[in-house]
Amino acid sequence: MHTIIIVCIVFIPFTGQCRRKLREKPKCPLRDFSYLQKQTLRTILSVRFRTTAAARPIAYYLLKHKKKNFIDSTDSNDVKNQITIQKWLIITLLKNAFGGSSDTILKNLQETFDSVADLTNFPHEELNKKLNIEPSFNATEIENLLSTNYSTKYSYLILSLLYPDRDWKDNKYHEDHIFPKSEFTTAKLRQRQYDQTTIENYQKYFNCIVNLQLLKDSENLEKSSSDFEMWFASRDNNFKDRHKIPTVTSYNFDNFLQFVAERKNLLQQNLQTITI
Repeated sequence: MHTIIIVCIVFIPFTGQCRRKLREKPKCPLRDFSYLQKQTLRTILSVRFRTTAAARPIAYYLLKHKKKNFIDSTDSNDVKNQITIQKWLIITLLKNAFGGSSDTILKNLQETFDSVADLTNFPHEELNKKLNIEPSFNATEIENLLSTNYSTKYSYLILSLLYPDRDWKDNKYHEDHIFPKSEFTTAKLRQRQYDQTTIENYQKYFNCIVNLQLLKDSENLEKSSSDFEMWFASRDNNFKDRHKIPTVTSYNFDNFLQFVAERKNLLQQNLQTITI
């Protein structure tokens, strides 16, 4: 039920004041973008985006890109470039590439931008080399991602990777427990006559990525704490694929452990294909 604005819409809508400020200091290094961060990023980034360091290279790129209306452009090349920037930002955040956010890192990235003759496309390969990160996730990283809990620092970012075709600019999405979290209290699980081991396993998985999805705010409010089996039966034909819902023998609450095991396999396969 948590509402959050995805960091993916980081195509920064510079205000006139921000543009004037940047024009005054066109050669300012990435570390000096504090004004831009405060005046624009705070309006579009998640409160769980705890560092603006990763957004500075994007701000600098947009400044040098010098294409009007890039943020709202529907030109096919611009859209492709927007998606590249979105994915690059999420992957660098999830890899904690800016953990130190030192001036040296930012200076190196600025030099990378300055050395690229054609900035038509966001230079993600060059930036990755400077950050010393791989463009995809290894098995250990994926295991850690899937263990991430609901409404934590990176949960929304991880989930957003599972929806590559979504329009993040004009919609708000909620993190949602597929099987409602209200059913996982110890008291309710005991009422179902589950043994202690089963209770512990249910409580181990209900609050992490394998039991989470992103729903539009209105859809999430409609779903609320509804029984998933009944609610799922009323969804459109594409819902299953869209939300990476596995095929299992039953979507009854008693089959939760099979559901999360199968969905974990699906999500692992999906995350293995993600690269930038």
